[in-house]
Order: sequence, then structure tokens, then C-alpha cells
Amino acid sequence: MDFDPLVVVPLVLTVVVLAFPTRGVARPRRRVLPLALVFASIALALVVVHGAFAFDVLYGVTTLVLPVLLVASIADGRTPDAWPAVMRVLPVVGVLAGAYGVLQFYVLPDWDRAWMAASELTSIGSPEPLQVRVFGGSEAPGAFAFFLGIVVVVALARALEARGAARVPWFVLAAALTFPIVLSGVRATLAGIAVCIVVLSLLYGRGLGRLLPLVLLAVLTLVMQRTVGLFGETSKLLTAERLTNLDVANDGSVQARLKLYAALLRPWELLAGDPAARRSDGMVPDVAIRFGIFAGVIMGCLLVWMTVQAVRNLRNSAAVAASLVTVFFVVHSFAGNTFSSAAGVVAAMALGSSLAARTAEPALEGELDQVVSGRSVRKPDSGDRRTGRSTRRG
Repeated sequence: MDFDPLVVVPLVLTVVVLAFPTRGVARPRRRVLPLALVFASIALALVVVHGAFAFDVLYGVTTLVLPVLLVASIADGRTPDAWPAVMRVLPVVGVLAGAYGVLQFYVLPDWDRAWMAASELTSIGSPEPLQVRVFGGSEAPGAFAFFLGIVVVVALARALEARGAARVPWFVLAAALTFPIVLSGVRATLAGIAVCIVVLSLLYGRGLGRLLPLVLLAVLTLVMQRTVGLFGETSKLLTAERLTNLDVANDGSVQARLKLYAALLRPWELLAGDPAARRSDGMVPDVAIRFGIFAGVIMGCLLVWMTVQAVRNLRNSAAVAASLVTVFFVVHSFAGNTFSSAAGVVAAMALGSSLAARTAEPALEGELDQVVSGRSVRKPDSGDRRTGRSTRRG
């Protein structure tokens, strides 16, 4: 066996959850499941047609299909929405993972050195301290940074819900986790976080409060610049050119992604797909190249659908975190297949929760605005929500 059997544990647990649906969940059904089933059927059928039964191919299609089905099952009311419970655990796990990433950069434990040497993965640096883009306990920097990015976005949402001084720990957590994200060198994660901060500023800013998210963005930028300043001379990969300069014409990574998206303009070349092809940067191009243009179109439709629902639900006080994670997920998806790791299962729970939530009601919008501005909220009596008058007789 030439792979770590632990990598299949999240997938096995996802299968168990999907195998035991919950009946009678009281929420509006979004009916996303049929579309997800069509997508899964196309992907699995192409694996069979091509006879691609190698472990890496089967693992790749499974890490894509199961999260999509999980998103649809939660949105459709068949699987319980566990995102609120997951959200409470994420800050603790994020701190531990981020701390290990910093340790990895400075020390690089022997087991990580051995893994890098055995995998011959030289694109993330050499197996020496200060010379590696950190990957934490993941298989690549992208998956590690993506998970930490989810935690940062959740911290931003929790800061939005808190009041006064209670917001400070959440802002500190978001700023602190930016350091290991910068050490990973994953620009897509930093871009996703920046977009989420701008969205929060535009939606919830009131007066000087509008400046708070922008101040946080400035702090995060300062952390990035300081980190690059400390290690830019000693690290061959963590350089100012990589993280602060955007020269599209000469950036090999950006040019490679643009070529992948340009391939979508020739759909006739992608009809059959190739499940054994290497993973590509960008969710839709990766799906189209490996599982055909029809699967790619469905994935693109799902991403658009999730984005629309997330934006509509960003004013729903019960779905802010899940919806903000969805925005982060979609931005990140332009640069990589964000379902291709165990962190994709965590993201799937947030995406499903965002789709399952009701669209924000006017009463909830006003209530959340009051929370953001720090004013107290008086709950209406049970009964007429619009007027606050009780309907109890007596």
C-alpha cells in the first residue's frame, strides 16, 4: 500500500452521513440533489468508461463527488445541518493547525522532511527550515491555507455578531492566522479573505464602523509585508514578487490558469474527459478536463447558484458565517479545486447550510444591523413578528 489509509477517513464518514438521511427536517427544500446526482453519475460513468481504477483516480473522483452530494443533501433537508456545531470547533482546530504551520516553517520536523523527500515535491521548496512553503498536516500548501482561510472567515463572521470588546479576540484570531497563511504562499486564500472583508464592509458598515473591516484588511496586509520582509532574503519561494506584485503577463502561475480557462472555449475537445489527468488549477477547468464539459457546466452552475444564495443570505443573522464561507469558497475555486482535500468536506457543510437557510427577511436584516451597530435588540413577543404585538389571548 503506497498511500496513507487515513486520507480516506473523512470520505468514509461522509458516506455514513449520506447513507442515513434525516426525515422531516423543517426547512425549505432547495431541490439541489437531482442536479448533484446527475453530476456524480457523469463523473463516475467516465471513470468506468475509461477503466481508470487506480487509487489516485478513484480518490480524486470521490473527493469531488462526495462533497457535492453532501452540499446538496444538506440543502435539500435530507442531512442534518451540523455547520453550527462545526463552527464552534473550528477556531480551536485553526489555532492548533496554524501553530503547527509556523513550527513547520522554523523547525520542519523530521517526518515532514521525510515526506517531502519521498514525494519529491520540490515545488513547495526544499526540506529545510525557512526554505519551505508550509503545508501543515495537509498534502499541499493549498489545502492547508484553504482550511485556515475558512477559520479566518468564520472569525470575521463571529466578530460581526459580537458586540464591543467581545469582537477583539475574533479580530486577533483572524490576524494571527494570516501569518501561517502567508508562510504557505497561497495567494488565492489571501484574495478570498480580502474579498470577504470588502463584502462585510460594504454590507454592514455604518459610519466609522464601515472602516473596521478595512482597518483589519490593512492589518492583514501589514502582516503579509512584514512576513515577506523577514524572510524574503533567506527564502527562495516566500518573496515579495510572489505575494505583492501582480504582473499578469509574466506570472507563470496566472498564465497557466488563464490557459486552462481558455480551454473551456473549445468544449468539443473536452466531451469525454480524462479522469486520470493531473488535477488542474481552477474548479471548473479541473472538472471539465477530468470529467467532461457537461460535468464542468454543472459545476459552474452550482457555483453560480451558491454565490447568489450566499449573497442573499449575508443579511440573515442565522447564516452569516456559512454564507461568508461560501463567498470565500467560490473566490478560492477560481485558482484550485477546493473539494480536492479533506478541508473540502468542512467547506461542504458550510455551503449546504448556506443553501438551506431562508433568504434574509426584513426583520432579520434590521435586527442584524442593530447588532452590528452595537444597539440592543428587543425581541418581539411570540405572534406577529412584523409588529411585535403578542397574539396570546387571555
